[in-house]
Amino acid sequence: MLRARFHSMILLLGTVTLCVGCNAKTPAPPQPPAAQGGAQANAEDEIAQALAKLEDPSDREAAKKQEVCPVSDHALGSMGAPVKVVHDGKDLFLCCESCKEEFEKDPATFVAKLKK
Repeated sequence: MLRARFHSMILLLGTVTLCVGCNAKTPAPPQPPAAQGGAQANAEDEIAQALAKLEDPSDREAAKKQEVCPVSDHALGSMGAPVKVVHDGKDLFLCCESCKEEFEKDPATFVAKLKK
């Protein structure tokens, strides 16, 4: 009788383990190249729209040329319209207001990062 109960418990534990395992999240299958290209084109469109929100055409060109935020390393325009800051008479662009606060704590470090 004890042996039968033991085997029943093992069988039950095995079943529970299998059921729990089948609910585990599996990684998403890789997207085909066409789908990846579509997502990239979408991101590029969003960036272009965000850069277009800069009123001054020279600011738009400068932000496109700079490409990335020196604080976060995000693409300029990926977080909305870039934020313009002036340091030592030079215009620089950051991805968002949060980065502006960080930039103002130590601007020299971030300016040096852009020069690299």
